[in-house]
Amino acid sequence: SSGINAEYGEKEHRGIPQAVFLEDVDSYMSSTSPEKNAAAVLKDFDEQLQKYKYMELNLLQRKKRLRAQVPDIEKTLEIVKHMLKKKEEFQTHFMLSDQVHALATVPPTDKVFLWL
Repeated sequence: SSGINAEYGEKEHRGIPQAVFLEDVDSYMSSTSPEKNAAAVLKDFDEQLQKYKYMELNLLQRKKRLRAQVPDIEKTLEIVKHMLKKKEEFQTHFMLSDQVHALATVPPTDKVFLWL
């Protein structure tokens, strides 16, 4: 498994190793160690493929989670713009947990902290 990357030098982007493209399979096979047969080389490439699939799944899940946050972030941005424009005290309900909300009086401020 580490033989594939070690032979071509690992270049990574965000922790993802660069894929190897073989233009000449015969040349590659002759450059590997003699004890590595075709089955062992295929096993190494299959392991690498499984790693890429795992990384792809993680990235897709992260992308989905981040996209789900966009409406909340846009709504928060509108509230912040409103607060900066009005510069007056107001009352609001905010969520402490999924089932618990609290009433708060928010004084005028020039600082806002967001919990993403």
